Amino acid sequence: MKGKGAVKVFLIAVLVTYPVFVFLALMVFHLPISIVSLGMMVIAIAYFGFFGSDGKKNWNAIILGVIAVIVLITQSELVLKFYPIAITLVFLVTFTVPLIKGHPIITRFAMMMDPAIETHPGRGILERCCLGLNIAWVVHLVISLAINIAISFGSTLEVWTIYNAVISYLVMGILIALQFVVIILANRKADRIISFNEISPDARPRDYVVGYYGQEYRYKSPDNRTWGDLFDAVSASTETQKASCRDLWDFTVAVVAAKIKGEESLFFNPDTAETAMEYTSFINSLWKERCYENNDFNFLPCPGKRRVKDLVRGICER
Repeated sequence: MKGKGAVKVFLIAVLVTYPVFVFLALMVFHLPISIVSLGMMVIAIAYFGFFGSDGKKNWNAIILGVIAVIVLITQSELVLKFYPIAITLVFLVTFTVPLIKGHPIITRFAMMMDPAIETHPGRGILERCCLGLNIAWVVHLVISLAINIAISFGSTLEVWTIYNAVISYLVMGILIALQFVVIILANRKADRIISFNEISPDARPRDYVVGYYGQEYRYKSPDNRTWGDLFDAVSASTETQKASCRDLWDFTVAVVAAKIKGEESLFFNPDTAETAMEYTSFINSLWKERCYENNDFNFLPCPGKRRVKDLVRGICER
């Protein structure tokens, strides 16, 4: 397995440093162009064998293989420079087509980072940021494609190598870093904290997920509990003075129901401190505030506001 992993790393490194590979082969080692093209074929076949065995199209290997065949037939150094052009064109299509369809690919990246964005109350802010980032990527790729075409036909191999091996990666790195920073900042701006006193049926969208099903937190599980489920259960509850300390959902419903109905206190059956910590984490996921302190639930709202700690008595104490 280690040997296979090393080969994969080597193949990725060759493709990532393709301009350097071409420059060294032609300008440093002065290899015949036919040998260079055969080497490219070997790399393409190996790459496809290691990464394309699952049946998915591997554009890196396909493009490299096609260019290698053309170079072998034409013996043209110019064709060697077409690989970055082709890759940039593939990326341009990848970023542009979803944008035209109204589903920016950057939004998908953001949801991979945080699946909760799908039902996030501030999703509009995040989507606008992702749209701007997607447009920035398209603009960058168009400019990069134009520059690559220009230097491929009208500049030296040295200039072509410097641009594709240094400048283009530097710009991409800046864009990726900017993308992460913008998404994180937008996420924080959109994430409105709800204090205990502000809890109401309209405080979040009904489909906002507040309880995940299973240990793997499957975000789209039909068994997940939502904000709407919470307040449906609160409306249907008839007993708020007692609640089991063995079920997170019943516990949450009881606490919210007690708050909504103006109860002064709420008592729970004895249990363990570990269970209390689990309850604390669950409550945190509802209102986004730290609350665990000495086995008590304390949402630390603004001074003068009612705390969960003031409402709940006898939490999981032996």
